[in-house]
Amino acid sequence: METSALFAAAKRRYEWARVVRSAMLAAIMIGVAALIARFAMPNAAWWPFPIAALLFAGLEYRGQAAMKGARRGYIAGLVLLAAPIALLRPCCIGMDTAAMGTNCCTMPSMCAGVGVAIGLALSLVRPRSGSRVEAAFGLWLGVASIASMRCTGLFIGEAFGLMAGLLAGVSVAVPLNRLAR
Repeated sequence: METSALFAAAKRRYEWARVVRSAMLAAIMIGVAALIARFAMPNAAWWPFPIAALLFAGLEYRGQAAMKGARRGYIAGLVLLAAPIALLRPCCIGMDTAAMGTNCCTMPSMCAGVGVAIGLALSLVRPRSGSRVEAAFGLWLGVASIASMRCTGLFIGEAFGLMAGLLAGVSVAVPLNRLAR
């Protein structure tokens, strides 16, 4: 067999192994998120899970700074997913949310504030290697894909506030970390 044919065959097998590994890691990550969501939000919509699985599989396959950022964002997203709804809607504290559902009140500004706080905290754990912009984008994708599962129980304004707050907080990661070096 010719050297170039052997090289091409080896490259195909290598790429296929990367695809399988990425899919397996994404399935495990989304499985953990689904388990947490099942207990934190029993009535959550399930449509974000396959989208998040594809996103994580793609980021794992790509690798580099975006993957490292997405992994860190994933952990923050799990924390947000497990957080009580009263964190995003303090006006619900003391109300019987089981009887009223999760829509006891709306507070988009609180969701945006929580998003900014989490985004700023994530800027401190941004990967130091690779492109800063790519790492910050990976952080946002990681946390937003998991936080979107929390947002399915929120109104559109609250979901938008949370995602915009996360983006605002994470986008600060690039200039803040540039000053810290």
